[in-house]
Amino acid sequence: MDLTGVIISLECSLQHLLYRECSSTIDCLTNSGSTVSDYNVFDPVTGKVCKVPPISLTCVPSKIMERVIACQMYGHFKAHGILHRAQHGFRSGRSTSTNLLKSFNDWILSIDYKHSVTVAYVDFSEAFDSVSHVKLFIRLASYGIRGNLLQWLREYFSVRTHQTRVGFSLSSVIKLLSGVVQESGNGPLLFLTYINELAEILERSGVMVKLLADDVKLYMEIVNDCDTAKLQYALNLLSEWADIWQLSVSIDKCCVLGIGRMHALTAPTDF
Repeated sequence: MDLTGVIISLECSLQHLLYRECSSTIDCLTNSGSTVSDYNVFDPVTGKVCKVPPISLTCVPSKIMERVIACQMYGHFKAHGILHRAQHGFRSGRSTSTNLLKSFNDWILSIDYKHSVTVAYVDFSEAFDSVSHVKLFIRLASYGIRGNLLQWLREYFSVRTHQTRVGFSLSSVIKLLSGVVQESGNGPLLFLTYINELAEILERSGVMVKLLADDVKLYMEIVNDCDTAKLQYALNLLSEWADIWQLSVSIDKCCVLGIGRMHALTAPTDF
């Protein structure tokens, strides 16, 4: 058989494999994965004990399948403009640099007009681990992910297991009830889908917003008390959204930054 015949044969085999995976429940190649869970380590920078995020341990065919699904979903989101432009995490052509550059540009323009800017940084605690599977499937369906693909994802998460490994010691295996693994093939995109609505809500409230995965930065040009109240209203909306979608705000990692000459305001605020 020549090279062309080999390629055609492999292509047919892969198509058959993908069709079988997407039209039926997950086989043993994808449901046998485990996760190295969080464990505590000392951070010499902050002087505090922190957690190391979990790592997905799955076989190569499972990782390939995850990547194929993620690429197809990302193409769908991009074609329909679903992912909000404020999101700079886990997206091609976007990064921490683009996040900062766009923010700096807005701040410099405000300073040029002799206005101050108040920036609120909000971080969610263990955001990837806290994603509700039920609510994630509802969000995916609202964005057009339905049929065999949605069923594949349901089956994929329904049989995932969780296990802690420290050195050569392993804990007992338990069922994974929530969360998407950040280091998996489809975990980052699924999380962007889950949090995408937050950017839309904050933007409609009249503030500027930038996201880097689960790190939220919202800011407002402060001219009078009405602007301060508007920023506080946006923070209240964020808190309400987090309660509904079961994400906990990490208070210790949140902060407020004032840029430019800050004027004394009379409106009460909580930030």
